[in-house]
Amino acid sequence: MITLVTGYAGAQHITSDDAGSFNAAMMGNGEFVMDRGNKFTATIEDNNIIKIADGDILMQGRHIRIKPDDYEELDIEEGITGCKRQDLIVVTYEKNEVTSVETAKLEVLTGIPVADGSEMDPEYETGDLLAGAIKNQMPLYRVNIDGLTIKSIDALFKTTSNFKNISDSLNKQVADEKAKWNLQVNTAITNYEKQFNDAYEEITDKNILVSLDNREVSIHNIVIATSDWNSGSYTITSSYIKQNSIIDVYYASGTEITPAYTQADGKLTITVETVPAVDITIDAILIVNSKVVSE
Repeated sequence: MITLVTGYAGAQHITSDDAGSFNAAMMGNGEFVMDRGNKFTATIEDNNIIKIADGDILMQGRHIRIKPDDYEELDIEEGITGCKRQDLIVVTYEKNEVTSVETAKLEVLTGIPVADGSEMDPEYETGDLLAGAIKNQMPLYRVNIDGLTIKSIDALFKTTSNFKNISDSLNKQVADEKAKWNLQVNTAITNYEKQFNDAYEEITDKNILVSLDNREVSIHNIVIATSDWNSGSYTITSSYIKQNSIIDVYYASGTEITPAYTQADGKLTITVETVPAVDITIDAILIVNSKVVSE
């Protein structure tokens, strides 16, 4: 049957099950310490007392807390010389089957002392509170005892963040990724510009002018000396020349040759039947369209 939880029903009707179900739906049905206050920080006071600071816990939707500026001290059973032991500090939720009264408390589950190094955590009880279980224990810390001394404590719980911190973290990740992407793009642009400028400087050294907007490349004042001809051929190389580019070749006024052309990617070969007796000048090579033109 459907139930209106946050609504007036003429009598008190909202239960801890309602609140627990809502919390679990919002935050997940796991067990974790929330990012608030001192987050149940544990401090070894002496070899028999551990102090647990304030914080908030969500245990399968049940909200359990130690209020700010408050704490609890837990007694640890004295160890045995020559033996090691592992205790557990747990949060125990329990519901009275008769009265339905629910309680939560911190308690110490004492392990078994051993002398051979095989110490183990004591057993604890787990139950699905959202399915109606009446008891569940959430481990917070493992207390490692060596002889009469508490040697260390190990945190066993997970910590979850609040919505603001999650939002801030996501926003930072987005900003970081955007900055990273912008850096990559800017770096790529810078590298491209450098490559282009290097290429431009290289070809301008040869008196070659480049125009990218209309895809034209003009090569000016190339002097072909009589000694430059190789078996009646002279090859001009340029990365802008493509096999199927449309190319027109012009010669300085007074040049008397009837050349043939062989065109390939990266080069244009000029061939003459009779090598000119004098140096000649190519006035311009105009690559009208550097894209491939379909035949």
